[in-house]
Amino acid sequence: MTGILESILNTNKNDLDRMLGVNLIGAFLGAKHASRVMVPSKRGGILFTASSCTKIGGIASHSIWLLSCISPIGVLTGSDVDAKKERSNGKNLKAEDIAKAALYLASDEAS
Repeated sequence: MTGILESILNTNKNDLDRMLGVNLIGAFLGAKHASRVMVPSKRGGILFTASSCTKIGGIASHSIWLLSCISPIGVLTGSDVDAKKERSNGKNLKAEDIAKAALYLASDEAS
């Protein structure tokens, strides 16, 4: 739905309302209705994820970021990883690190 907003200069309020309705309110309502099943059973979890595209995308990016708890924004891929290894002795965040965080948050251990 990010494609709804081409440019902030050409965006009208109706387009912004539509984008927020799909990206933010839709995600929120999905979580609301899922929680109606999870709360009585005292089980379950809701994970919101956002890609780096939502952060780079501009105005449309800010909606789901309000709810996100997992995002691969700091993950380096391909040649970026090799270049970073040459400049740093530290640990580079990898996609599998994000996946492990999601698995933990979705597990029974993460209350």
